[in-house]
Amino acid sequence: MNFAGIHTFRGVIFSNNFNVTPSDYEDYHLNEASDGIESPGTMPEIAPGACQQYFALGSVIPEGTITFMSKLVFKTSSFNSLFNMPTMQRLCAIDSILDREMDLNGLNGSKLKRLPFSFNLPYYTMCLNMQQPSNSCYSLNIDDIEMFKSLILTCQSEDPPIQCQLPIAQQLSSMIFQRRDGPVDLEKPIYIAVVLPVTLSLDGRTNLHFYSNLLQRLKEDYDGNGLQLVGAQFGVKDGLFEEKIRGDARLGALAILLVVVIVLIYTNSFFFTFCIAAGLILSIGVAFFIYTIVFGVKFFPFLNLLAMILVVAVGADDAFLFMYQYRKHKKDASEKWSPLSSNDICKTLDKNSDKEELLEYHRRRVVSALSDALSHAAVAMFVTSATTAVAFFANVVSKIMVLRYSVLISSHRSGSFI
Repeated sequence: MNFAGIHTFRGVIFSNNFNVTPSDYEDYHLNEASDGIESPGTMPEIAPGACQQYFALGSVIPEGTITFMSKLVFKTSSFNSLFNMPTMQRLCAIDSILDREMDLNGLNGSKLKRLPFSFNLPYYTMCLNMQQPSNSCYSLNIDDIEMFKSLILTCQSEDPPIQCQLPIAQQLSSMIFQRRDGPVDLEKPIYIAVVLPVTLSLDGRTNLHFYSNLLQRLKEDYDGNGLQLVGAQFGVKDGLFEEKIRGDARLGALAILLVVVIVLIYTNSFFFTFCIAAGLILSIGVAFFIYTIVFGVKFFPFLNLLAMILVVAVGADDAFLFMYQYRKHKKDASEKWSPLSSNDICKTLDKNSDKEELLEYHRRRVVSALSDALSHAAVAMFVTSATTAVAFFANVVSKIMVLRYSVLISSHRSGSFI
């Protein structure tokens, strides 16, 4: 049995069959409607009960509906531990958690929920006895659970009975149980899926707050003790990514602002601070030119935003180093180029005479201080920037494409500020 190609990782789910786009949903909606089949925009008229819903899949409920529903993947400690009453009760509670979150987010009555029940293993166990209702977790029966477990193992045999070819058995194979190439190991961990009765977000942003709250609640309720949530697909990957990027960009902008303020406080010069900020911005442009034009790289990973913080850090270090050397040599230049004593300068200023000599004195002092500061600080500034760039260049050999390209532009940004 398999998940129809679902691959799970911690906190995320990837599926070849379940990855859809809003345009796919719209096309499906129109095609189904044109064929006279009820589109997923309305609730199908089926008898109240999970089993009736499962039997209606493929007739009253179009099979394509499953493609656009949200999914969860759980990991259990073993096949045996899955088929016990506590685990089944915990799994069965998913619908109640979903309904509660929809109520808290004011989504009751919306078109978000398209089916009455989730496609969930505990409800399937109730289908062995159609005399009892399958619309409540109170209908769970340990005898039915054990019998259902035996049937699952029987379908894994080399000569499965004809019942294993029924549509409801195919649902278990294609949607609920993980793919297996051999017999079931009763003591090894096993993955199972749950298809929720709510649709995926069509654009990755609609109802993002609801999906985030639902995921957080599910992670809290299924964090271990034999049953752990390891995968979820709500179709909100783009929305979450944009939200995180905006948050990181705000933090980056705040970091840059704080660095600029610190430079301004330390240097006490708006002009010097402006020059440093302009140098940082221009270095980004130079690095981007080398990245896209010289190297011809078209792929631009968002990890490159981290380089913005790195170039500010390197640039701030160089700014502090240069300012320290400038102040030191300016003091030395005052003694070297002073044509008058301090008292004579004050007297001269009071008499408003010999201004040209004083201006020449200040000009020589600044020029000498700048020249000496650059001669002493340039080497240190070059070494700090170059070592940072070389350290990043070392990661160009990485097999991780995003890391390889991000360090490429980071190293150029660090080097271009020299």
